[in-house]
Amino acid sequence: MVYIDAEVKHRLNQPMDQPLDRRFHAQLLARLREDGAKLVLYDLLFDEPSADPKSDDEFAAAMRRHGRVVLVAEDFEQRQSDYHTGGMIPPIPVLRAAAAGVGLAKIDLDRSDWCESSRLAPKATPPPDGWRPVCSVHR
Repeated sequence: MVYIDAEVKHRLNQPMDQPLDRRFHAQLLARLREDGAKLVLYDLLFDEPSADPKSDDEFAAAMRRHGRVVLVAEDFEQRQSDYHTGGMIPPIPVLRAAAAGVGLAKIDLDRSDWCESSRLAPKATPPPDGWRPVCSVHR
């Protein structure tokens, strides 16, 4: 598990108020591939293009080289009186096309904020054997 926080951004000289430059994600994927990572699941939503499109292209190329990178899409619901809408916010097209899959991540919590169940709903085909959802403490 790789955790990206403010300290990581500080060490990489990245602005705190912006997403991490996707070139760093490309470098991370190269390192994970070299180290033999069989699957990379990003729990980050990449729904907006980078300020520099080349950064998105590098990240997409790194995903294709790795071959087993799964991105998440965000589930949203909006309710107003008797009006209810919902749907999925997908990753940007260049990243979505490069990913091995895109899934809708849902976490159901019980009353004590423990993860009761977790599932990754695949976009098109079921994930290969060995890919299992992970459940962890929420708070």
